[in-house]
Amino acid sequence: FLFEVQVILTHKNIKSNSTFRRNDHEMRIFFHAISCLFVLILYFGASASLEPQREIPLKKLAFGSCNKQRLEQTVWDGILSYNPDLWVWLGDVVYVDIMLLPGYFFPRSLTYIKGEYDYQKNHPKYKQLIEKIPTIGVWDDHDYGLNNAGGEVKFKADTQKIFLDFIDEPKESPRWDRKGIWGSYNYGPAGKRVKVILLDVRYWRDPLGDTKGDILGPDQWVWLEEELKNSDAQINLIASGTQVLPWDKPLQEKWSHYPIARQKLFDLINQYKVPGVIFLSGDVHYAEMLKSDLISTYPIWEATSSGMTHTCQTQSRGLCGWYLHRFATSTYHVSEFFYDFNFGTIDFHWDAPEPRLDISIRNENGTAVVVTEIPISSLQPTDKKIEGENIPKGYLEAPTGEFYVRITALVLCFVAVALPSYCIWRCCCRQKNHQVRTEHSSTKRKIKKED
Repeated sequence: FLFEVQVILTHKNIKSNSTFRRNDHEMRIFFHAISCLFVLILYFGASASLEPQREIPLKKLAFGSCNKQRLEQTVWDGILSYNPDLWVWLGDVVYVDIMLLPGYFFPRSLTYIKGEYDYQKNHPKYKQLIEKIPTIGVWDDHDYGLNNAGGEVKFKADTQKIFLDFIDEPKESPRWDRKGIWGSYNYGPAGKRVKVILLDVRYWRDPLGDTKGDILGPDQWVWLEEELKNSDAQINLIASGTQVLPWDKPLQEKWSHYPIARQKLFDLINQYKVPGVIFLSGDVHYAEMLKSDLISTYPIWEATSSGMTHTCQTQSRGLCGWYLHRFATSTYHVSEFFYDFNFGTIDFHWDAPEPRLDISIRNENGTAVVVTEIPISSLQPTDKKIEGENIPKGYLEAPTGEFYVRITALVLCFVAVALPSYCIWRCCCRQKNHQVRTEHSSTKRKIKKED
């Protein structure tokens, strides 16, 4: 552009120069071409710089869930010190419903929901994270709007916009146009590629108790099949708000309450021979590692990290360990439970002699307390026959809100009867003891007088 201006000015000053006038048109064409080339270089250079991490292999990924925005958030220091290349929310980013009775919750207004998301986004430590680390994620129930809820929530389309705005999802992203917040992201070059698939297990889910119901909905299933079919990633991380593998945890929400949908998910993985599948989940207020050798031709792992601001330990001190070992120890459980504040990480050792993943559960200081090393070579489809599962029918039934209300009512009735009975018993005991002491004292005085 500057050179063309110079050409015009020079042309005005030397109109008599016939040679210059003869070459003027050719020079204009030449410098127009240079200008276009320069613009193209700027455009594609800028486009490439928008997502530079997409062509750099992931080395460190962190994930977590269950973050009550109004509680103290000490875990962010550990996450920041770990310094991941990517942060993944696994649901319950904030809690926007209110508990009326144990297990029974009530929704709040959209104004309240938006305010709580904004409150979390302005948390000083979280702001430090999102200013330097790319962040993606999916919701579960409490940030969706209601505990254990599914497609029946009426304001879900509005909450979707609030959630996507919270994670700064680019406006051109297809996640804004879907009925649901599912999505996928690819990181790294060929041979070291990681695909993160985020499943929405709320927007289309049928009510709890319908064992023939669905979780994902027709559109999300079509999308997921294409994602798995066309994936060229070496590691495929599938994120779900609720746990996928365990079926033998009777008191918590999970995929096995919808056995047809759960089996369909496994069938798609096997049909398209998808390598490197690892499930990431949250929701349960403790952390653990699970592994199944029964559902695919290679071991399928699941890493659960839940409890950034509260865990079963902080909610029920003294009962957490008993509850976990009595009601939450799955057939697929392969690690110790960790029920203090936690987040999860994956370290990708692409250039090791035997490339591997290190999946860790870390405490609030960032110290790894559970570490699982998984060779990438062990996550490849084989010709092995799939054994399949044998799940007793009773484990497919989900505890609903009404179930928790009935349990609460029984507990309250027991307390209403037991507490007065205990008080009466204590009063009677005290009166009887007082009478015995009085008689004993009277007898002692009588004996002393006779002596």
